[in-house]
Amino acid sequence: MASPTSLPASFTSGDVLTAANMNNIRGGFRILQFLSASTTTAQTISTSTYTDLTSFSISITPQATTNKILCVWSGKGDKGAGNANNAINFQFVRGSTAIATWSNNLFTNSLLRLIGPMTFMYLDAPATTSATTYKCQAANSFNGAEVTFQQGSSPGEFYLLEVSL
Repeated sequence: MASPTSLPASFTSGDVLTAANMNNIRGGFRILQFLSASTTTAQTISTSTYTDLTSFSISITPQATTNKILCVWSGKGDKGAGNANNAINFQFVRGSTAIATWSNNLFTNSLLRLIGPMTFMYLDAPATTSATTYKCQAANSFNGAEVTFQQGSSPGEFYLLEVSL
């Protein structure tokens, strides 16, 4: 990240800055890549086994091992009324490893059907410059009941942002 000592002491109108000067001015914490995936196709899950959410898989190649990847998913969840223990479980997966998990979302402890917006965010440190695939998975917390994503054809969005440090 830029520090006051790495910047030129002064700038004169008309000076052309070098690439190094420009990078120092920009500093760290820049968004280097922004990738996205979206769908309006509804997907219903009736099992407690994590299942890939269709259309929410993105491959990214980080530019440095010190950079972070911000994962963001936003969409609509529908907890069906089939069972009082029903709720939505959600996770981000890097490669084949779950990196962040949220359990019992939209849980009501009743047979009440609940539909609502959901957003999940996680800042990952993959420590690689190799192509890496991130995906979203979901499960029903109670086998046999149903949870649905993009209910009513509402849009679901998955974003990956590479952040420099």
